[in-house]
Amino acid sequence: MAAIEFKSILGSFGNNMNNRTEEALGNATDVLHAAETGLLGLQPPWLGYVFLMQDEAGSRSPVRVKEPHFEVDREFRGASYQRRAMLLCRRLLMKRLYDAAWFVTGEPLEGVVCEPAADLTWAKFEAALRGRVAEILA
Repeated sequence: MAAIEFKSILGSFGNNMNNRTEEALGNATDVLHAAETGLLGLQPPWLGYVFLMQDEAGSRSPVRVKEPHFEVDREFRGASYQRRAMLLCRRLLMKRLYDAAWFVTGEPLEGVVCEPAADLTWAKFEAALRGRVAEILA
């Protein structure tokens, strides 16, 4: 019925952001391929993506880009890792790889949580999941 991928980054934002992006793309592509080939029943599962990023100066500061071979997408110029994570979540939805995404920042040891993007909130994520459950139960 549904599969939810939970990912987080706590430090080492540069390396970890690339890894989280590759994992999100690969996992969704694998599940959707399995659904297309009939391995998961008659209907593909609803896919959710939850991304928690540590809220600290390193995740909020603009990231320098290098362009030795190709021009960087303009949306990434001067974007922080938090901004890049929001872009990832939005693009995963736009490409229909996931049905909903929730992006959260926080400081785990302090219990502080923030939803910096109005379109990537728990309320929207939960509503989408409840919609899927209602569809199946109907």
